[in-house]
Amino acid sequence: MAKPAEPLFLDNQGHPLPYPLNGNACPEFRIHGLLRGKIHPRGYSQSFDVQSPACLLLRLRALIGMHARAEILCLLASVKEIHPAEVARQTTYYQKTVQTALLDMAQSGAILTRISQKAKFYRLKPDILDSLLQRNKTCPQWLHWPSVFRTLDIIQQGLHKLACRPLEPLLLASELRKLLQIAGKDCLDSGLHEIDLSQPVPTDDIIPHFQSRVLALGRYLNP
Repeated sequence: MAKPAEPLFLDNQGHPLPYPLNGNACPEFRIHGLLRGKIHPRGYSQSFDVQSPACLLLRLRALIGMHARAEILCLLASVKEIHPAEVARQTTYYQKTVQTALLDMAQSGAILTRISQKAKFYRLKPDILDSLLQRNKTCPQWLHWPSVFRTLDIIQQGLHKLACRPLEPLLLASELRKLLQIAGKDCLDSGLHEIDLSQPVPTDDIIPHFQSRVLALGRYLNP
C-alpha cells in the first residue's frame, strides 16, 4: 500500500503548515508523496559565479549537460582515486550507469585506471583537466547532499521531540549526546569532516557543545 502524502513544510513546533490538496498541489512534489503549493518562479535567479570553486558542478552541467558525467567528473576532481561502487553511492546514480560512463570516459585518456586485487579504481590524469576541475591546484570538496540533509533532519526531529519533554539538565545532556552521535555518522558520511558532531565531550559541556556544533554546521552550509 502506498504511503499517504504528507505536507512538506512544518512550523517550529513540527505542525504542518497550510497546504493545498488534489489538483492545487505541486505535481512534481506530489508524485514523491509531499504536499506543497505549485511553484511560480519570480524570475529573480541570477547566473552562478563561474570563478567560485563551489560552482564546479554547475559549470560542468552547463558544459556537458545534466547527467551522470558531470557529477562523476566533479567527484573525481575531489579524490585521488575512487572505486565505481563508491562513485555510485556518492552521486546516487545506478551503479551500472556509473560503470558504463566511467568505461567510456576512460577511453578519452583524461581518466586513468588502476586494478588492485581485481578491483578497478579511477582517477584523473594529471594536467589534462586541471584548469577546469582543480583551479590553482586545489581539489574541490565533494559533499554527499543526501547525508547532509539527513543530518539536518535528524537534528531537527530530535530537537522537536526533546522540546515536547520537560527534562532535567543531566537527562537533557544525555539525550543531546545521543542525538549528536546519531547525526554524527551521517555528517561524516556527507564529507563535512571539519564538523565532528560525535566527538567525546564531558557531560557538563554537552549543551554548549551541542549549540556550538549546530551553529558551526549552519555557518558552514550558509557562509
